[in-house]
Amino acid sequence: MVGLIVRSALVGLAASLWAAPALAQQPPAVAPTVVVAKAETKSLDKQSDFLGRVQAQEKVDLRARLSGYLTEVKFSEGSMVKKGDVLFVIDEAPFVAALDQAKAAVAAAEAALKNATAQLARTKELAQNGNASQSTLDQRTADESGARAEVMRTQAAQRQAEINLSWTKVTAPIDGRIGRALVTSGNLVGPDSGTLAVIVRYNPIYVLFPVTQRELLDARASLTNFDQLKAQLILANGATYKEIGKIDLVDVQTNQSTDSVLVRAQFPNADGMLVDGMSVRVNLSYGMPKSRLVIPASALMLDQQGAFVLALATDNKVEVRRIVTGEQTRGLLVIESGLKVGDLVIIEGQQRVRPGITVTPVPQANPKS
Repeated sequence: MVGLIVRSALVGLAASLWAAPALAQQPPAVAPTVVVAKAETKSLDKQSDFLGRVQAQEKVDLRARLSGYLTEVKFSEGSMVKKGDVLFVIDEAPFVAALDQAKAAVAAAEAALKNATAQLARTKELAQNGNASQSTLDQRTADESGARAEVMRTQAAQRQAEINLSWTKVTAPIDGRIGRALVTSGNLVGPDSGTLAVIVRYNPIYVLFPVTQRELLDARASLTNFDQLKAQLILANGATYKEIGKIDLVDVQTNQSTDSVLVRAQFPNADGMLVDGMSVRVNLSYGMPKSRLVIPASALMLDQQGAFVLALATDNKVEVRRIVTGEQTRGLLVIESGLKVGDLVIIEGQQRVRPGITVTPVPQANPKS
């Protein structure tokens, strides 16, 4: 029995001696990798962002002015058209016939006027010789005036028939790009049949956005005129539109429900990237540039105590830094206090770390200029 206990003890000792090197050979925990950026100073002017809506400078809904069957669509959808180009053709046969009738009516009225004029002249001559009564002369005068009026009426009807015939060709009233044809050949169209197609003049193009009274007053205090404002657009994919816009209108009325004024900026749009009705963000820059301490906005974190960032100490340990922030613009966050130039803050990977642990920092790939 004693031998069995000794053997068991020896086996346990041997197992512990074999396990000790295995535990010693376990690799240390790998420090998580995070992307960091430096707090740095940049020269920034005052900036504000607004939600805007693109609006074409000119937009026309093409409609038929008279009723008839559509016989031809004479444009390629999405193409450029010039003012006066024929776009739709309505069957003109009924209107040609109406014009011929109007011309015939004019000819008959002119013949009747010629006869009435001759009768009046003959009656005047007889009346001078006492061979015609005054009542007959009055009747011939009235007949001549009626015939002249009938000529004028038929001539007006002829002009209207000519206008109607011209309306069988629906032409472009402006230069621009035309959209899809909303009605195809063979359909009956008319004034009540709706839009046939839409033409938009897109270069240059407008962007409209509301500005609060406070922001408008701040801008007026910083500027001598609105020509000093620089307007840039941020598109739906986050890209910055390459062209700089200029403010060309500040509306004369305030929206009382939002206490805002509608402002309009004009942008070049030669490539047609901006489309009527699309939503964009408008970034306005104004005022004299000022040196500010900034970090990427993606570093900002919030809790019940307020704003903070996860910064790195000299040994790459994570620590919490409480900060006071200023405005945010173009992906950068202005820091009023809590950081100094050169401090490293985590901008990607915050969810993988906690204060006090050591991390492996990787510099930001493409810092904003």
